[in-house]
Amino acid sequence: MRALLVLAVALSVLAPVVVFYAAVSRSPRYARQAPLLVSASATGLAAAVVAAAIERFVLRLAELEPSSRAGTTTWFLYSLAVAAPLEMALTTSAVAPYWTLRRARRSERWRERPTEREGVVFAGAAAVGLGAMRHALLAVRSHALLDAARLLASGFAFPLLAALWGYSLGKDPERGLRARNLGAVWLGSVVFLAVLDDLLLRRGALALLAGALVLGGLAATVAYLWRDPPPAVAPAESTGRLSLLFSAPAPSIGAIREAFRQEDRPLTMRWLAIGVLVNAGAMLTGLVVAVLLGRRVAVDFAAVDRPDAGAAALGPVSLLALGALAAFPVAGFLVARAAGTRSVLEPALSSAFAMLVLLVVFGLLAPSSLVFVIAVTPVAFALSCAGAWFGIAR
Repeated sequence: MRALLVLAVALSVLAPVVVFYAAVSRSPRYARQAPLLVSASATGLAAAVVAAAIERFVLRLAELEPSSRAGTTTWFLYSLAVAAPLEMALTTSAVAPYWTLRRARRSERWRERPTEREGVVFAGAAAVGLGAMRHALLAVRSHALLDAARLLASGFAFPLLAALWGYSLGKDPERGLRARNLGAVWLGSVVFLAVLDDLLLRRGALALLAGALVLGGLAATVAYLWRDPPPAVAPAESTGRLSLLFSAPAPSIGAIREAFRQEDRPLTMRWLAIGVLVNAGAMLTGLVVAVLLGRRVAVDFAAVDRPDAGAAALGPVSLLALGALAAFPVAGFLVARAAGTRSVLEPALSSAFAMLVLLVVFGLLAPSSLVFVIAVTPVAFALSCAGAWFGIAR
C-alpha cells in the first residue's frame, strides 16, 4: 500500500510537467524555443526552494504548524498575504529574463513578434517548474491516496493561474512586465491561488468539489484564450437564439468586450437594485427547488451539519450548489429582458453586487465558509453574463 501511495503521489507531481511539455512539443514554433522554456522551468524549480525557505521562516515566526489542515481563516489569510503572492511573484521573476530574451528576437529561430500564446507558454513553463518542486515538498507529508488527488489538482491549477497573466504578457510584449492589465490579472491569480490552496490542500474531501469547479472554470478560460480566432463567416439567415447557440462560433474577446459597453442608455441605479433583488430571489428559489427535488429522491440534507459525514454530505451539497448556480443565468436573462438593454453590463453588475452581499454576509456569519463563496463567484458571474446575453435586445 505504501508503494502504491508513493507511485500515485509521484505521478501527481510530475503529471503537469509531462502534460505541459507534451503539448508544447507538438508545435514547431514552441519546440524551437525549448531552451528558453526549459530554462524558465528550471529557474522556477529553484525559486520554489527559495519560497519554501521564506515560508518556513514566516511560519516559525507566526507559530503555525505546516502539517495542519484545519482550513481556518488564519490559514487562508496566511496564504492570501504571504504564500500566494510570494510564489506567484517568484514565478513572474523566473519568467522575466527569458521573456526579455524572447522579446529581443535576436535568434534566427524566433524572429517573429511574440504572441499571446507565447506569453501563456512562458508563464506556464515557469509555473510547472515551481509547482513541481512546491508539490514535491508537500508530497513528503502525504498519508493517503486522496493526497495524491489533492496534489494533482493543485499541480494543474498553478500553471493555469499563471497562464492568465501570461496572456497579458503576450498581448502587450513591447512593454514586458509593464504590460497593460498585467497587474490586475496577476492580483486575481494570487487571490485564487490562495483560494485553491485552501480548498485543495487544507480542507476535507468535500472541499474538493468546490476546488474542481474553480479548476474547471480555469481550464475553460485558458482554453478559450488559447483557441484560434474564429474564421470570418457570412452572417446566418436565422436570427433565433437557439440557432445562434448551436451554429455560431465562440465569440471573440472583442465581441465580449463590446457586449459590456452601455451605449443605448446610461446605467441606472434602479435596474442595478432590481437586479440584485432578482438575483437574491432567483437564488432562494433555486435552493428551494433543490431541497424539494432532494426530498423526492430521499437526499439526507442533515448530513451537511454532521462533522463526520464525509462523502455522505457530497450529494446534498452538490444539489444545493447546482440549485444556487442555476439561479444566475435565469436572473441575468430576466434582468436583461426587463431592462430592454443591448448590453450585459447591468445584469453583470447586479450579479456582482449580489455576490458582494453574499461575501459580506458569509464573512460576518461564517468566516471559514468565505473561501467557498469566493471560489464560486467567477462561475456565478459567467453564468449571469451568459443568461443576460440571451436576454438583451437585438
